[in-house]
Parts: sequence; C-alpha cells; structure tokens
Amino acid sequence: MRNRILVFTFFLFSFTTAFSQPADTSFVSNFEVVLEERFEGGFQGFLRHFYQLVKYPQAARSNCRTGQLLVAVKISSDGAIQGVSFLNKLGFGIEEEVERVIKTSAGKWKTATNEADLFFSIAFIMEGVAELNGDMKIIAYGGGTSGGVCESTQDIETKMDNALKKGKKDKAMEYCEELLRRYPFSSLYIKAYSELKGTK
Repeated sequence: MRNRILVFTFFLFSFTTAFSQPADTSFVSNFEVVLEERFEGGFQGFLRHFYQLVKYPQAARSNCRTGQLLVAVKISSDGAIQGVSFLNKLGFGIEEEVERVIKTSAGKWKTATNEADLFFSIAFIMEGVAELNGDMKIIAYGGGTSGGVCESTQDIETKMDNALKKGKKDKAMEYCEELLRRYPFSSLYIKAYSELKGTK
C-alpha cells in the first residue's frame, strides 16, 4: 500500500468556533465566494495551488492526529495576505503547514476596494479513523507512519465513558478534547466538555 495518498473533496457548511470558546453562529464559511472574487483563477485556482503543495505532516500522522482545522485569512485591499489565524489547534505541525501553503499564494490575490476575511475549514483525516466534513479534506491512508492502528471515534468515546465511570475527570476531558478536535461543532461534545470543565 502506498505510504501516503492525498484525496481531495470539497463542500461548504456553516461553522461556529473552537470548543474552548462559546459558539458563534455568525462565523460562517465564505470559502468559495471570496475566492471567486479575490483569488486569481477563483475557487478552483486556489484548490489547485493548495493541493499541489500541502502535505499531511509526518508528526501528525505518527501521532494519529486527525480533526477539523478552522482557518481565517485576512486579505488587504491591495491583495496582500495580512494574516493567517486558527480558531482551534490540531497541533503536530498542521497549523504551520497550512499557514506555509497559504503564504505561498502571495501575489495571486486581486486588489479590491475593501479588505476580505476568508473563513474555511480543512479536515485532516487518517484512514479508517473518523468521517469528517470540511470545505477541504486531506486524507492520509495507511494509518500511523509506524503502521499502527489509530483509535476510532467510537474507541475514544468508550474510553471517555470509562474514565467518567472511574471518576477520572482529567482523563475524560483529554478524550473529550480529542473528540472536539475531530468534531468542533458537535453540540454533544461541547456540552460534555462544558460539564467536565465546570466540575473541575
């Protein structure tokens, strides 16, 4: 089996914010609209540029890190990238890789009368671990780089439940945080996280 294959699918949805922050229903993905207006080559041009360069970080693969990364990019009126920020963090080099690739698009943004704020999500997915949504998807096949099997969402839910039954709230919170990295918009996981945080 090939060590790594990137598979790309795209679709749009509305987002709130990361699990450590209150839900903000005004934070809505405007991915395709802004790219059509401001990026040379539009939406498809950005996808081609991004996927030619992006890699699933080795450290993320080794540590079975999967999840939805929520991205915000500010474009100035003169077409410069003013900033790249993340509403949540997946870690293991994922944010650095996404920021690196976005910054290579400098010079491809059109001028306009106003600044533009681009909001979108990227799902980083390990084979067989979780089914995640996002404006973009990056899928790594073959599990962890050491050949180990990554834990499924069901495995983590079971571990969280067992930790709660044993009164290990700190451990349960760790599992809940992992679930929220995968599903940052899940009302069930957000509620569980809030309850765990409130009992600490």
